[in-house]
Amino acid sequence: MKRRIKLIGLLVLACLAAASESLGYFDGDFEIQRHFLPKEENFFDWKAYQLPLAWQREWYTVKNGIQATAGSLSQELFYQKHNIKLQADLHQDFSLLYSQEREEFYKSQPIHQQIEARFGHKYYVSILGFPKYEKKGENLGLAISLNEPYTMKHAKLTYLNQLATYNAKNVDDDRGEDTDDLVSTPQLFRFETRYRLLNQLDVILDLTQELEGVLQDGADGLEKSYSGYDYRGKLIWDFNDRWVGGLSFQRLSQERSHRPFNPPGAVIRDQQIDQYVLDLFVNVRFQENELTLGYLDSGFKNSIQGTQAYLMRLDGKQLYAKWHRGINHWMKWFYSLQIGTYDYIRTGEESDSGINSKAGLGLIFFKTDMVDFLVLTTWTADSVSSGQWDGGNMQLQIAF
Repeated sequence: MKRRIKLIGLLVLACLAAASESLGYFDGDFEIQRHFLPKEENFFDWKAYQLPLAWQREWYTVKNGIQATAGSLSQELFYQKHNIKLQADLHQDFSLLYSQEREEFYKSQPIHQQIEARFGHKYYVSILGFPKYEKKGENLGLAISLNEPYTMKHAKLTYLNQLATYNAKNVDDDRGEDTDDLVSTPQLFRFETRYRLLNQLDVILDLTQELEGVLQDGADGLEKSYSGYDYRGKLIWDFNDRWVGGLSFQRLSQERSHRPFNPPGAVIRDQQIDQYVLDLFVNVRFQENELTLGYLDSGFKNSIQGTQAYLMRLDGKQLYAKWHRGINHWMKWFYSLQIGTYDYIRTGEESDSGINSKAGLGLIFFKTDMVDFLVLTTWTADSVSSGQWDGGNMQLQIAF
């Protein structure tokens, strides 16, 4: 009973801590912006700051937990990613769930979070959403799911009507002017599954599709539209007790356009943002050591058309190695090495291409499968000789 009360308390505190930033998965941004990655080696940073494979696999079967990573992208910016999931089973047929996630790479992002009231046993139906201080930003949705989310036999389909009450709550007052209306709300469909096949192959998919949302801006006389998708997945094969191989992928896309509505005009495509990652890896465990070798193909592109034409593109390919070496029952050394090529283009700057290398040295502190904490320093080949490090990173995963 005390554990249940404590868990409900944690759920409420987590909701209160992040409520002011909630906008669902759509970031509420119909405007065109020159998003960019500040350095040519940013995908080397991105890879260095990803949680170890073993931690990621543990996370799939954690019922309640927190995972986070944050590391330097430049002198001005941090890469950040975190996930929180909480579940309180109040009855065998009724549970409350809370989830929160955010990843900031090429721009600042709102926190994506939801509270879910779930009904059923093995086969579930859920009502979900999250309020916001300005009610026009709230989200409402439904979900159906199979098995518990902390098992490797889970599937879930979610529908979320984002900014569901925007027009009804968008009033002309001291906080803002009622000059715009949503012609269609940004509607999101998300399919998630984690399944273990043949007791060897883990299939993890997270596929999100956002249908076109259209905002009629009375001040500009324009209809502004947004649509996008974010597809992610992993295949992990356990060859035996020591050897693991697999791949992970991500494909993200956003499109923004506009058209005059008074008088009516043709649709003009304004912006296309694309990001992709393909990661192939093999992992081997021996005694108190773990070694991961891999190949990463990655890219980011922000293309803006029209009178303010702009292009930023970064493509990279790299080989990497990560080694955990045991010290004692609560500490491990962490070593990493990355080497690869990049191509960088940005309007207003000279194009650049070349070879990058990056090394990492850190310590992992752990307590069985409950707590993992990594403190990492990273160095480029140039900075090692000059005594200047390339960036710091901390990674944390807690199950409770």
